[in-house]
Amino acid sequence: MRIHHRNLVSIIGYCDKGDTMALVYKYIAIDAARGLEYLHDGCKPPILHRDLKLSNILLNEILQVKIAEFGISKALETKQLLMH
Repeated sequence: MRIHHRNLVSIIGYCDKGDTMALVYKYIAIDAARGLEYLHDGCKPPILHRDLKLSNILLNEILQVKIAEFGISKALETKQLLMH
C-alpha cells in the first residue's frame, strides 16, 4: 500500500536479525550514521555511544538528526577500538 502525505515519513526498510529489530527512514538513517561516524572516527579518543536507540535520535525543526543521551558513552583509546 502506498500512502503519501507531507507530514508522514516513508519507511525505506527494516532489519530483523536475531534480537535486533530496526526501521529505516529516509530522513534519519543517513544523518544518524554520519553522527556515529563522527563519534567513532572524528573524536580523539573515539566515543562509543552505548545506548543508541530511536528515542535518542531527535529531529530539530528542519528535520536534521541530533543524537542525544551521551550519559553512558565511553571514550575509547584507539588501541581498544581496534581490538573489538
